[in-house]
Amino acid sequence: MLSLKFDEHELVNYERDDLHREVARHQGNHLLQRQSWDPVGRLQEQLLGRGDDTSTLLKRDYTYDHASQLTRINDTRRGPLAYRYDPVGRLLSATSRLGEETFAFDPASNLLNEKQQQPQRPLEQDPKRNKLMDNLLREYVGIHYEYDERGNQTKRLQNGRLSQLQWDLFDRLEAFNDDRLSVRYFYDALGRRIAKHSEAHYRKKPEAGSGWNINQHARKQRELGCDHTLYGWDGDTLAWENSPPLLETDTGRTVHYLYEPGTFVPVAQALRHGGIRLLKQPDYSGEYNHKTDPVWTYKPVAPKIDVLSWYHCDHLGTPQEMTVSDPYTPPTV
Repeated sequence: MLSLKFDEHELVNYERDDLHREVARHQGNHLLQRQSWDPVGRLQEQLLGRGDDTSTLLKRDYTYDHASQLTRINDTRRGPLAYRYDPVGRLLSATSRLGEETFAFDPASNLLNEKQQQPQRPLEQDPKRNKLMDNLLREYVGIHYEYDERGNQTKRLQNGRLSQLQWDLFDRLEAFNDDRLSVRYFYDALGRRIAKHSEAHYRKKPEAGSGWNINQHARKQRELGCDHTLYGWDGDTLAWENSPPLLETDTGRTVHYLYEPGTFVPVAQALRHGGIRLLKQPDYSGEYNHKTDPVWTYKPVAPKIDVLSWYHCDHLGTPQEMTVSDPYTPPTV
């Protein structure tokens, strides 16, 4: 693939080496991302700059050990990140400018608390270092977990705040509840999430007017990001999500996601202010005629896109930054 287009928008044009690896990406916002590879095919460096000059907005270079494990990332925005592994390839520490995070494992590779205690004799009661039962993490860095008989997490207690999770018979998250909000999730026949409805907990004040209570509830909804979100899919990749307006003055928004073909690596995001137009379900109780079914007769019109953004991903394809149409706007993390 050498180029990617969305409606009338030119998203990216690629340059590739003789092994078809990407070495340059010309974006529709006039930014240029360059990549270089080491002799064994590992990503070695990423550079992001404006296509019309030699300035560098972002730079990431990667260092590996003899086992091809990533040991260091030098990032001009985040600073250096260093990783250390044990002889069997388990991550022991991750160090950044925010500090060091360390990890410890038992012989079965289950994660233990950061401060590993001395091994206890098998018959000693309540060994301090044994935080796992049936390979399920019960406690880690002060957070307590509970599970159902299928291994799904049902409760999480952190700093006195209890979160409860509910699962369906297909081990899909069905509901979440804590002291701030409650959330319900809905799925299609293929197990893909198609809707999420979240509601902030709010206790009405009888002495206040109905209008005041409605506004306060709406304010809390906005603060916690609560709404009814719809999801649309293209196979196994999320194609769009839509959040309807919370207030009469809001317009809601619809976000479309575009990926590198055949992968889960995002390339760009197209945002439009306004809801998604859904078709009204007809009455199927009588004789069916496909000529009157809106599913077959509706001709969609591509709406205007308000904001187009580009993803910048790391060596794993994980988004790290986004840039917008203006090449002089700094990337957002």
